[in-house]
Amino acid sequence: MEESSKEGQLATALADWPPPQRCLILRGPESVKQAEVESLLKSDAVLVATRDAYRERWQAEVVCQALVSGRPAVVVALGGPYDLLAFPEAPCYLAAYKDQPCLLRALGEVLFGLLAPSGRLAVPLPGLYPIGHALPRPEMKPVA
Repeated sequence: MEESSKEGQLATALADWPPPQRCLILRGPESVKQAEVESLLKSDAVLVATRDAYRERWQAEVVCQALVSGRPAVVVALGGPYDLLAFPEAPCYLAAYKDQPCLLRALGEVLFGLLAPSGRLAVPLPGLYPIGHALPRPEMKPVA
């Protein structure tokens, strides 16, 4: 699938999320404009989605800036869970495994407390988590 179509899917998924929201889509190391990243990091909270950040150091650098910004930060891997190895200090990390529209919508529901996270880590993350690790499942209250 083309990059622009993936961006469209992300924008569609974000459209249902409560405002205010700012989105900065970084396509590669050449697209990282420090002023834009700094502006994003002034948000009340920061959500950073990654893909292969353990191999693409520029992504890990943006995540690390978010983690030291003093803002609440959530990191989501849209590929495999190995990205956490690049920034193991991330206090809130989810592995979505894909970036299909239905998964992005479910991700939004998890982030806003409308859906309990489920699933188990399909692979070990050496030094961090064993295969099969899972978040404790919170009791969810019905949304009126």
